[in-house]
Amino acid sequence: MMKKIVILLSALAVLFIIFGYKFYSGAVRYALNPLRSERVIVDIKKGSTASDVAETLYQKGLIKSPLIFRYYISDKGLGGKIKSGRMVLMSDSTLPQIVDTLVSGQSVEMPVTLLEGWTNRQIGEYLEGLGLTTADAFADCSKTCEFKNNILPGGYTEGYLYPDTY
Repeated sequence: MMKKIVILLSALAVLFIIFGYKFYSGAVRYALNPLRSERVIVDIKKGSTASDVAETLYQKGLIKSPLIFRYYISDKGLGGKIKSGRMVLMSDSTLPQIVDTLVSGQSVEMPVTLLEGWTNRQIGEYLEGLGLTTADAFADCSKTCEFKNNILPGGYTEGYLYPDTY
């Protein structure tokens, strides 16, 4: 009887290891959304823990499991190396690609197309719709921020952004 229990437990342990590895390797090597290539904006707050980052990525639909994410960055020794800030990730990224982006702090560029005739308010609302800023913050910045190579006369707040894709 004891021999049967040992064999049964051994078989269960082997099955657990096989399925665990299959789940882990699937979560690491394959993109969660391989058929959709969309930009996903992720905000990583300064001082965020690996658990906080894992939960954010999971809620955004970028990773399969917060547990696997935490294990992966722990295994690679990257826990304290995740950068804070707003990053743009691709929905078809694999876990290693996502982690590389979070560690390097270099995200995918996000094109922004401004149309002819848009006012600063319309541009701000468009940028807010993309999740890049709020319309009010953009309006405030257009009045008070100093820009690199600023050639605008003081108080000039409309028409300095040409219609184009940036």
